[in-house]
Amino acid sequence: MRTLIIDDEEKAIQALENIINLFSLELNVIGRATSVKSAIGFLSNNEVDLVFLDVELRDGLGTEVLEHFPNRKFETIFVTGYDQYAVNAFKLNAYNYLLKPVDPDELKLVIERLLNGKKPDQPEKDSLMVPTSDGIIILKLSSIIRLQSDNNYTHIILEEQKKILVTKTLKRFEDSLSSPDFIRVHQSHIVNFTKITGYSKKEGGILQMSNSDRVPVSKKYKHIVESIFHLRFDSI
Repeated sequence: MRTLIIDDEEKAIQALENIINLFSLELNVIGRATSVKSAIGFLSNNEVDLVFLDVELRDGLGTEVLEHFPNRKFETIFVTGYDQYAVNAFKLNAYNYLLKPVDPDELKLVIERLLNGKKPDQPEKDSLMVPTSDGIIILKLSSIIRLQSDNNYTHIILEEQKKILVTKTLKRFEDSLSSPDFIRVHQSHIVNFTKITGYSKKEGGILQMSNSDRVPVSKKYKHIVESIFHLRFDSI
């Protein structure tokens, strides 16, 4: 498999090649690039099957390389020290997204999956991909009760009293959640409407959630919440 490694750190390129050689993976590294410009130049003049791609390069983002080749035939595995680009990477149909320092066994498994023709590790439509400091967690939407803003962070409250803190704003989650069950009810809150067990008009509006949490409904969103109740339950 003809392979190109794109990274602005020579040590990172060498480390990746060492892992490839360690496991005698069926990859033939035919090129190395350290910038968006040099990567685009190489890919424009050479046939490549696989690209290992860092996100932050000397002259831009690695995603710009993929955007330059919308009809590309090569697979892409992101290898980077930044987890916040994971969602965009998968939107660009990346095969996988690995965080530095790369775990040799994890890389071996990903390559074996690729060589065996298995599909990319993309979340299902009923799932939410959440980047964390340790990698990526894929959550079933049905397990999420609500999301709560904490400045530039978001708390994701799950069933069984579990909670995850994510370095992503509530607004970004609002933009990426495609399920109609997730409704913004307050500047600081998004709820899974299927997890609501009650609604009180007192105190401006309070939602009772399945885990006993009480979520305020702001004046701005109150008419939306009550309209949804009316449509779904013919009430309010």
